[in-house]
Amino acid sequence: MQFKRILILDIIVLLSGLSLSNAQQVTRCLAVITEINGSVLLKKVNKADFEKAYWGTQLIEGDQIKTSDKSGVKLLYSNNTLISLDLLSVRTGW
Repeated sequence: MQFKRILILDIIVLLSGLSLSNAQQVTRCLAVITEINGSVLLKKVNKADFEKAYWGTQLIEGDQIKTSDKSGVKLLYSNNTLISLDLLSVRTGW
């Protein structure tokens, strides 16, 4: 009897997790930071401020990249396009 209760509880938890997953909007990685030189900042779509960008960060629609003087960043898009942004660039949208 205890086993049946646990199994039923597991199924309920599993089903509630599935319905939560379906309700969430799917975000797709559109580009990845593949190289950083100098000072590069990133503003994620759900954040208010720019923060230091890191190699390997995945970018989604609405993220923003900003480079400063003597800086650059390379972005590899999901369609295998490689983009280089040099000094004092701002890139928004993906």
